[in-house]
Amino acid sequence: MMRMTRMMVAAVALGLTLGLGGCKHDNDGEDHADSHDIKAKNGGTIVHLEDHGPCMEVVYDAKAGTLKLYMVDAHGDALELEEAPTANIEKDATVVKATGSKSMWTFTHDNLKEHPHVEFVIKVGDKTFNSDKWHADEDDH
Repeated sequence: MMRMTRMMVAAVALGLTLGLGGCKHDNDGEDHADSHDIKAKNGGTIVHLEDHGPCMEVVYDAKAGTLKLYMVDAHGDALELEEAPTANIEKDATVVKATGSKSMWTFTHDNLKEHPHVEFVIKVGDKTFNSDKWHADEDDH
């Protein structure tokens, strides 16, 4: 009986440890349970580059032929990039390098006026992300 009680206590302790793990609470003591539910602050579409990792808000303007990227971390805070991201426009394999700095980047090209399919290549620290193909019709513009 004593052995069974010890096993149950160990199982409960393990369950509590696993249940409280992850990023529910960061070191700042704030509750971050909804960190995967990033809200678009600029009227665009949120694209997750990695589970509980960097995200980008894509704002599309067909008339101007521009895409703006607002980079944020898993909690929605601005994420500064050291290198300009690139956009690979599917239409004719056009590669466009963004202008801007830190957490806000702009791509401008005539091929962006035609509701393009785009793959973004973004370097965050020492990790490079290739986003899934983003299509202009996915954005609320």
